[in-house]
Amino acid sequence: MTGMKSSIPMSFGEKTTADFSFSVQRGEGDFFCAPHWHDCFELFYVRGGRFGISVGESELVLGVGDVAVFPPRTLHGTQSLGEPYENYVFGYTNHLIYTPDLSYVNRKYLSPFFRKFRPEEHVIPANHPDSTELRRKLEAALSAERESGFVRELRVRATLLEVHAILCRCYGEQLATDRANGYLGAAAEYIEGHMAKKLSPSALADALHLSYSHLARLVHSHLGYSVGELILRMKMNRAEQMMLSEPGKDVSAIASAVGYSDASYFVRCFRRVRGCSPGAFRKKYAL
Repeated sequence: MTGMKSSIPMSFGEKTTADFSFSVQRGEGDFFCAPHWHDCFELFYVRGGRFGISVGESELVLGVGDVAVFPPRTLHGTQSLGEPYENYVFGYTNHLIYTPDLSYVNRKYLSPFFRKFRPEEHVIPANHPDSTELRRKLEAALSAERESGFVRELRVRATLLEVHAILCRCYGEQLATDRANGYLGAAAEYIEGHMAKKLSPSALADALHLSYSHLARLVHSHLGYSVGELILRMKMNRAEQMMLSEPGKDVSAIASAVGYSDASYFVRCFRRVRGCSPGAFRKKYAL
């Protein structure tokens, strides 16, 4: 992958808040975005004009009504082709679909996008059987994003989930029946059941009767991070839930409940994962 990771087109706010981003681009001159990649999904919907897109080393042309789909870490670039143009760019993270504190069952809705796509597979053309519904949902997502009020984010999330469901239908449903999903589900169940203990990655592998290297490959290939990071994130998710449901519980007690004897180390871990201290998190999300 030769392009640079981009932080410009997609901005998702703090780690604990928005998992989606939108932008609308219109003009009559040249529009060019150099090859780049994100850790999120990007959908590029052409509303006017024509665009050239690069996917890896391949070049494709999009017309009105076409939607380009770039799963996380896909190297891509875009360029207008000398006409008045209009495009909508939608971004959303994997967390909108699945996080360890939801359910491993939800992870199957990301599995159609783990594989390497052929260049032409990145485009859902305007004449595709699902194209009309997809475009309608993308328009609805943008409309919901422009609303104000308490439920705005819920409406956007709900619409983007419908968008992702259409993409799953387009790219083939892959149900969670493979051995990898079984092992990962067992890993999550074991971590949940031993939350108050200090759990090392090698101890988790032993409990599942797997070699550490095998478990590490499964976790990294399916989730994109290490076994230790999986354990850490699930512990921080549990701590977050406790802070919201038990506002009177002090940080030391919460740290102990998720297997940390050193409260200051727990605070550092929470800050790294959530982007703020436990105290700041409580103040921000106090009900």
